[in-house]
Amino acid sequence: MKSVVTAALLSSLLAAPAVFAQTSQTAPSSTPAPEAPAAKPHAGKRALSGKLASCAQQASSKQLKGQERKDDIQVCLSEARTDCLKQAIAQKAVGAARKNFVKTCMSGG
Repeated sequence: MKSVVTAALLSSLLAAPAVFAQTSQTAPSSTPAPEAPAAKPHAGKRALSGKLASCAQQASSKQLKGQERKDDIQVCLSEARTDCLKQAIAQKAVGAARKNFVKTCMSGG
């Protein structure tokens, strides 16, 4: 019984600094907060590359919207990855070499 109480007391003492560290307040800083970086021309959108760009373009040409567009892109990417994997297998690449080959193939390289 003593060992259970001792273990509980010890664990609460070890956790105490973490609890106090979370609740401590810091004095307000006199230095101004750094400004946000300037917005890029296409803020919120990232540039697509490789097979993803190709699949997105294909979905756009079909004028797909919403879930149909997402599904079409996902199927296209799966087919592209399968093609890249078949090429890696044909080259007898294994392990990290195969993984790198597929990654490079999917990025359009």
